[in-house]
Amino acid sequence: MILKEILKGLRIKQIRGETDKKIKGLTDNSKEVKEDYLFVAVKGRFFDGHKFIPEALRKGAKVIVGEEKFSFLPFSVTWVEVEDSRQALSLLCERFYGNPSLFLNVVGITGTNGKTTTSYLISSILEVAGENVGRIGTVGYSWGDRCIPSSYTTPPPPLLEKILGEMKEERVKWVIMEVSSHALHLRRVEGVNFQSAIFTNVTREHLDFHGTFKDYLTSKLRLIDLLTKSKKERKFLVINKDSPYLRDINLPTSFPVYWYGCNSVPLKGYIKEMNWEGMEIEVYAGSKKENFSFPLTGEFNLYNALASISWARGEGIDWGTIRKGLRETSRVPGRMEVMGDREIKVVVDYAHTPDALESLLKTLRKMTPGKVITVFGCGGNRDRGKRPLMGKVASQYSDYIFLTNDNPREEDPLQIIKDIEKGIDGDCKWEVIPDREEAIYRGIMMAEKGDCVTVAGKGHENYQIFGDVVLPFSDREVVKKFLKERKKRRVKICS
Repeated sequence: MILKEILKGLRIKQIRGETDKKIKGLTDNSKEVKEDYLFVAVKGRFFDGHKFIPEALRKGAKVIVGEEKFSFLPFSVTWVEVEDSRQALSLLCERFYGNPSLFLNVVGITGTNGKTTTSYLISSILEVAGENVGRIGTVGYSWGDRCIPSSYTTPPPPLLEKILGEMKEERVKWVIMEVSSHALHLRRVEGVNFQSAIFTNVTREHLDFHGTFKDYLTSKLRLIDLLTKSKKERKFLVINKDSPYLRDINLPTSFPVYWYGCNSVPLKGYIKEMNWEGMEIEVYAGSKKENFSFPLTGEFNLYNALASISWARGEGIDWGTIRKGLRETSRVPGRMEVMGDREIKVVVDYAHTPDALESLLKTLRKMTPGKVITVFGCGGNRDRGKRPLMGKVASQYSDYIFLTNDNPREEDPLQIIKDIEKGIDGDCKWEVIPDREEAIYRGIMMAEKGDCVTVAGKGHENYQIFGDVVLPFSDREVVKKFLKERKKRRVKICS
């Protein structure tokens, strides 16, 4: 693609060099640079991309985009100075890959919890309607027969726009995208033209990155600004009014806003029946009442269902299609994933915030006639302030806790556990077992008839991070292994 074509719309301070040259690729990673590439120098938290300009030049970069002046560029290399390299990267990638979001219906979902499940519910509704759907999120990037494992909830611009471009070429019509606070703060989705946006909720999370809750909330709300600036003619916003921090935000007046919740809102719902297999809910849209059943359970999944229903009605999808879509939703990997047998239940869930863990354990407490045994830990190099809060929540709703490793990263695993212990109160008993596999084993073997073991924090993840070492580890696979072992043991005992 010709350079001057992809530079359109950028906030450029100055250009030095030719703009008629052909660009074969672009990246902000100097290791990925090839001949005739455009390299964007981005200032990160730990590294400054401007320091890697010499490496990019050695590898054949013919255009450098950055915020700082660089004096030693060959005459054959074009220098583009911009105000914001991150924003420039997103916009350049959008143009380089042919503005794919203009040809796709992109639904952005943000919130502390519920993004992944809501994306699955909406995808199911659209698939029942006969639509070709792509999904970008924590579990993976998928469309058609393709599924790419995800390293980021929302991928960086070069990968994101490449994926959107491939979806467009393969005739995907709808893209359901989880939009993280990191992505919004780091301007990863600046080049995306959203057709609609959903806010599931906002509670404490990622303060290790954002520093303050205010910055976290501000980053989330940036999605409204991007929706407002979107070039789509028809667009709308869906918001959970029961989430305290979303009730009084400044709302756009140029397109519709649809509220949902369990209280006084245009679309509200209640749980009629809930069990391990799923639940039935009753939904009121004005004076109209509709009933739905789907294979997910828990009050938090009521909200995810209401978000998807509210969005679908905003798109004009009929009640019958919505009803069938919810009913045929596949279970989300590592999200309230129920395993076990007639005697005990084991639940694997991604809950890694105080709010998510409380919602999960509240649901399990209601459905469990026996004891609730909780196995969890907290990630290292992340918000330390939430650790005692999670300890407190776990002790309020559990009969026994096994404190263990999550992804300790560069932190001392035992110190992380000590931070969690500071919040444990009440009569709840707990035990420290740093080895996560052993902790899961102990929880499952301790359980008696009517008990529930919940393994929280990692969900679908298939790894453990210790320092800079990533080891294979899956809660789901470990649980399956020990359930089989438990069954064999009980057969021997009975015989």
